[in-house]
Amino acid sequence: SPDYHKKFHQDLQRERTNRWEGNVHYCCIGTHGTRHGHCYCSDWEDIKYANWEGRDDFDRDWTTLGMLLDLGNGTLSVYQSGRRLGTLNDGLA
Repeated sequence: SPDYHKKFHQDLQRERTNRWEGNVHYCCIGTHGTRHGHCYCSDWEDIKYANWEGRDDFDRDWTTLGMLLDLGNGTLSVYQSGRRLGTLNDGLA
């Protein structure tokens, strides 16, 4: 829900330091409702919703997801059951 993301956004902003740079400061995957499986990312100004590469292979009955932040390639990838599903965001480095 938008209220959940707003609270999450506010919690992170309280922890913000001058070392946080760039245009993406958090990403998450929606777990319920009409945006189930959608990617949510924020740049501190607003929250962006997006489909992501691999979303069609996303198992909605999942219990655990893995994420890999690859700073060399500037990507945030999603894994499920040991299999790479896709990329939530790129251009992060």
